[in-house]
Amino acid sequence: MVLLSYPAYLGLRAYKLPEINDVTTDFSNPPRFDVLSRLRPPGKVDYPARFAELQRKGYPDVAPLQVELPIRTVYDVALKVINKRKWLVVDARPPAGARRDGVIEAVARTTIMGFRDDVVVRVTGLRDGTSRVDVRSASRYGFHDFGANARRVSSLLADIDDEAGNVPDSARSDEPPQPKAAPKPRQAPKR
Repeated sequence: MVLLSYPAYLGLRAYKLPEINDVTTDFSNPPRFDVLSRLRPPGKVDYPARFAELQRKGYPDVAPLQVELPIRTVYDVALKVINKRKWLVVDARPPAGARRDGVIEAVARTTIMGFRDDVVVRVTGLRDGTSRVDVRSASRYGFHDFGANARRVSSLLADIDDEAGNVPDSARSDEPPQPKAAPKPRQAPKR
């Protein structure tokens, strides 16, 4: 009975959840695998357009995160969270001004079976000084992830949001901190 409980659980999840193995927060411009594309099987690099509608129905809460912090700060927060999760970071390209997004590519392993899933995080600076975080998580093999990628994306975004809330006020601006003015010399009292 115990041996059959886990396969039965997976069968129930497979029945209830959409048959997809790639989840993104941005359907029109999904974050791209660059370095990880060399490790992925042929034909599993681009986000399949047919997954978009299935994902919308199955995981309506998977959406981009908007953070009221500058792009570099949000990128640093995302990298810190990924390192805390002990994912293998294969590429980390920090943002370059307002023209280039910050991108982090990492490999996460599933808990029970240890399968490798690929994750890419893109941090984009917006005109109002805030930042948008988009994530894509995809299984390398198989046709059904049993909801693992959607859970990974949602929990990663929640952790980034929590960590961003702990950022000190001094890091909440794109401007470098201004040096303190030198104190004025004291004048001797007049006699």
